Amino acid sequence: MKVLPFSDIKTKFINYLMSRDKEPIVITQNHKKIAMLLFIDDEDEMERLELNYSPEFNKIIRESKDQISNSKGISHEEFWKEVED
Repeated sequence: MKVLPFSDIKTKFINYLMSRDKEPIVITQNHKKIAMLLFIDDEDEMERLELNYSPEFNKIIRESKDQISNSKGISHEEFWKEVED
């Protein structure tokens, strides 16, 4: 993984995008990590990343886990019965 200052990324961004070396790049400003540049070839991986950082999706997951832990979930069998109907 490369670690580069923001000033370097700003002036050479296109070079990094066109590079054959597709390892992640950590971007720093004043020696603090501020961002990461990831190269993604797989659409499924992009979707996973987008969902992981989606506040709406994470809210749904939290609420679902809360319902299950409070015994308000449905059984495996009930779930599949609803899906099939």
